[in-house]
Amino acid sequence: MEHKITSGQLRHYVQFMQKSTAPDEHGETGNFVQVFDARADVLVRSGGELADYGTVVTSEVITVLAWFDERAKNDMFIDWEGRKYRIDHVRPDSTRKSMIITAEIERDE
Repeated sequence: MEHKITSGQLRHYVQFMQKSTAPDEHGETGNFVQVFDARADVLVRSGGELADYGTVVTSEVITVLAWFDERAKNDMFIDWEGRKYRIDHVRPDSTRKSMIITAEIERDE
């Protein structure tokens, strides 16, 4: 299935982050490092909407539509509006031109 991205639809700015294993200047690890950024269409999904798909959710979940980028991985995080979301799933479309990402709010902020 091909996602239809229209002009002006990608109006949000998101950053794809990874937790660093290298210690910072204070000797702490686990800090977030930006891998890349992108324009996207971000939708916040409610628990009721996800229950329609057979999923029970008690935290905030977003879906992100963006142009396909092979750097996006399931072990990454999305920073959107100052909040970190753990990527659960990256699904490219059939032509690998766009992707939909499902992510859940990171509780250890």
